[in-house]
Amino acid sequence: MTDMQTGLHLTLVGIPIVFSVLAMVALVVWAASRVDRRLAARQADRRELSGPEPEPTPTIDDTTLVLITAAAATMIQGRFHIRRIRRIAGPGQNAWFQQGRAVLHGSHVVNPKAPR
Repeated sequence: MTDMQTGLHLTLVGIPIVFSVLAMVALVVWAASRVDRRLAARQADRRELSGPEPEPTPTIDDTTLVLITAAAATMIQGRFHIRRIRRIAGPGQNAWFQQGRAVLHGSHVVNPKAPR
């Protein structure tokens, strides 16, 4: 066989193999998306039957508030007002977000006030 015949043979055998594998991959993706849609519909039906979920009210207990105030008073050594307290880590925040926030807050320098 010449080089031309070998190339033609590889082309005629290779192209149907490639397209059949691509068709199988497309079929798997289509089946997975269909299963995903069905599961999402079932979960939506369950949520509708159970009713709306109550929103949890974020609260902070008195002990935690006193501890935060004491830590701030120790660091600042003076009079201050706590305007708000927010929870940093939540279910929607990932490790990259928390690490970046820690680096940012670590770069700030708090100069304690001199005692009067």
